[in-house]
Amino acid sequence: MGILKGRKNLMAYDKILIIDDDLDAARLIRLRLEKAGYSVLEAANGIAGLTRFYTDHPDLVLLDVIMPNMDGWEVCRRIREVSNVPIIMLTARGDEVDKVRGLNLGADDYVSKPFGSQELLARVRSVLHRAQMPALQRTSWEDPDKTVRIELHKQEVYVKGKKMIVSPLEYLTIVNLVMQANSSVEDPSQHYTSSTDPLVEGDKKGQTS
Repeated sequence: MGILKGRKNLMAYDKILIIDDDLDAARLIRLRLEKAGYSVLEAANGIAGLTRFYTDHPDLVLLDVIMPNMDGWEVCRRIREVSNVPIIMLTARGDEVDKVRGLNLGADDYVSKPFGSQELLARVRSVLHRAQMPALQRTSWEDPDKTVRIELHKQEVYVKGKKMIVSPLEYLTIVNLVMQANSSVEDPSQHYTSSTDPLVEGDKKGQTS
């Protein structure tokens, strides 16, 4: 269960909790995640989100930062007191200070609005894959021919020893392809993100979230 300190088998990662007071944004995220095969729960504020977390034991939490009564920072802190379930923070504020604060509180990733559906799915898959990997396996990956090497802790990609310049989304896509290399059937469109595919635009809360 997500409430416990341990991680579950990757195949069991199918329940995602969205905690966001922007109901329209939450609905769009839910539809895209359900289309990708995930089971999705929703909560419209931090207090309700914690209640659902404690009772429904999600495998991943998508957590908005600015909410009434209890903000995302406090929700993240309370979840980390009892669980290491993956948490992705959602916000319209892309300030580095906010990102560092979220990561220091224990968030696994941080997504700035607006973001596209494929970017969100790529980040969800990447976070779940990382959560499944034993700690000793999270430092690097290299293909059998030693042509491609990925430094996971640095988020860097090397081809024939040369460091490649890749965007964060390109890096996530490469990692997803590597992790799913043993899959017999794969949808190539799942690894492509278009800048014209907005899933969630800037928050309707005056860019305060």
